[in-house]
Amino acid sequence: MDNMEFDGITLSGNLKYVTGYTEFNGSDTEEQEGNYLALDFADSFTDEKVTSIEISHTGGNQKKVTLTSGDSYLVLRVVDPDDVITATPTGTDGELQPRTIYLAVTLEEKAEDENSLSTMSLSEQTTDDIVYTQEMLENMTVSKIKEIAEERGYKITKILKADVISEFLSQQN
Repeated sequence: MDNMEFDGITLSGNLKYVTGYTEFNGSDTEEQEGNYLALDFADSFTDEKVTSIEISHTGGNQKKVTLTSGDSYLVLRVVDPDDVITATPTGTDGELQPRTIYLAVTLEEKAEDENSLSTMSLSEQTTDDIVYTQEMLENMTVSKIKEIAEERGYKITKILKADVISEFLSQQN
């Protein structure tokens, strides 16, 4: 995923073509490659009233997925750059206001030349392998940045997002 931006309604950016992603669907080889979108709904569970979130989307084979605070990550295989994702939280007071996210993404095509395939095993990649840029960190929540920092042994003492990013980047370099 490159240059991802979310304006509160539309999620845009570039989705790279990935091959060999067996964690998405270990039994269907057709679903082990394509354009994937990873979403983290952890911030949605900061409201104590939210107990689960049902995610539905217009693309893919599995149309509905239920997330909980203990499992708030979702990876979608995107086949239509104009897919629509609907997140419907459920809480202690019943169903809450759903939120619709419209995709406006560019899907990178599979390289024709076998030597230039964009191959990536997401299961082997860890946050330790990534060199984060300021733009990448700006697209994350503060809690996610602090989680990655903790995994790397960085000490984050700041509270404001801009300060947290600055502190993270200075320790990464």
